[in-house]
Amino acid sequence: MVFETASKLPGRLVRSSGVIGKTFCFWHLRMTTFSRQRKFRLRSFESRAAHARDVRTYRAWRYVTVHPFADEPELLARLSMSPDDCRSADVWWHTGTDVVLLQTSAGGDPPFAIKMRWFGQPPILSIVAELPHPTTTIARLHELMDRIAAHGLPRRCRDRGIRMVLPS
Repeated sequence: MVFETASKLPGRLVRSSGVIGKTFCFWHLRMTTFSRQRKFRLRSFESRAAHARDVRTYRAWRYVTVHPFADEPELLARLSMSPDDCRSADVWWHTGTDVVLLQTSAGGDPPFAIKMRWFGQPPILSIVAELPHPTTTIARLHELMDRIAAHGLPRRCRDRGIRMVLPS
């Protein structure tokens, strides 16, 4: 059986024709597995969101917080915490097409530095960000989300163990 495909690579259009064989089947299997894993991550987020007290939205994204932020005085008072105790915060971030665990820690050196890695089964992308601030606040989280999205992440990330610095 002969097939023809057209795929857009950066800056050029590539056409290929050939016989369906092992290469096509491997590609199809890999894409099917990735799609199945992404669907699992999306269902997992929806389950978390259904049981969470606080599902927040920012732009077109939704996220579920795991730890409190320094600018939430009512929640901090209820937990007997001070704003200075909020040096890290984790959120499950629904980017629209996938789900990412975004982990932030305060007190890093400027500029923003992030590490990305896949973990778990099925794999979940974890983005660990070191913020150059003394505490973690919602406004700083939103700024970080904007910077990550402006660089095409996490959509572009398919490798393991990437470390990068986001420019100011």
